[in-house]
Amino acid sequence: MGRVWMRMLLVGGAWLGLLIPTAGVAQEKASTKVAVGDAVVHGETLKPFTNKWGMKLIKSDGSIVQDGGFWTDELEAVEINGRPCWRRTQRATFKKSNGEVAATNKTVNVFDRKTLEPVTREFELHSVGGEDTSVKISFSSSLMKVENTQKGKTEVKELATTPAFDFYGGVYAVLWVALPLRPGFTATFPSYTEDENPEKVTLVTYEITGREKVEAGRLGKVEAWVVESDTMIGFLKYWISEEAPYIIRMDYKAKDGTTWLLTMT
Repeated sequence: MGRVWMRMLLVGGAWLGLLIPTAGVAQEKASTKVAVGDAVVHGETLKPFTNKWGMKLIKSDGSIVQDGGFWTDELEAVEINGRPCWRRTQRATFKKSNGEVAATNKTVNVFDRKTLEPVTREFELHSVGGEDTSVKISFSSSLMKVENTQKGKTEVKELATTPAFDFYGGVYAVLWVALPLRPGFTATFPSYTEDENPEKVTLVTYEITGREKVEAGRLGKVEAWVVESDTMIGFLKYWISEEAPYIIRMDYKAKDGTTWLLTMT
C-alpha cells in the first residue's frame, strides 16, 4: 500500500479506480507527536513472523471478486553493518476476475530494530504483458539515494530530505504495533511517500478505535485492536493483535466505494 498500497493495486486499467483517496473519520482527539528516534517507539519488542492473507474485492456496484489474489508477509531479525535491524518482506499476487494473474510484486523494507528508522527499501513490480519496474532506496537522516529501473534503464539520484518513517514505503502497521496499543491512543508521525517524489515527507495520523474478536484463519478467533487512519492513499482499517503475526485483517476503501478485504488464511 504511485504508493506502495497503490502499486500493489496497480495491475492494469481495471484497478485504476481503486487508487483515488477517500475521505474518512476526522481525527478530533489530541494526537501524540512521534518523531524518528523517540522513546515511545519500541521496535525491539517485535517478534519475527510469517503471515498470509487472501484478498477479496467488493466493487461499488456490489459485485464481488472472491479471489483477488494473496499477500504474504515475513519479518526477520538481521544485522546491517553491525546494526540490529528488522527486514520485512512482502509479496503480492493479484488476479483478474477470471482468475488469471495480472501482476506480482515484492517489497523489502529494512529498518532499525528499536526505532524503526528506515535503512533501505526495495520494490519490484511484474505486470503480465507489461514492463517490469524496480526501485531501490538507501536512507540517511538528510539524504536518500534512489535507483529507479524502468524499461531496462536505471536512473540514480540523491535527494535531500528530513528524518521520517517509511510507513507508506511498506512498513505500515508494523510501526503501529511498535507504538502503544491502548484504547483511544492517537498519534501523528512523519512518513516518506511512495511515488515519483520519495523524498517528500507527509504526516500520518491514526487512532485506536476499539478492541474486538476477529477471525484469524488458522488461529481461529483472536482479540485484536482496531486501528483506523485516513491517509493520503485512502482510508485504512486494521485489526492488530498484541502477539505475532500481529496484522490479522486489513480493509482498504477507495473513493469510488470499492473495498479491499484482506483476511488471514
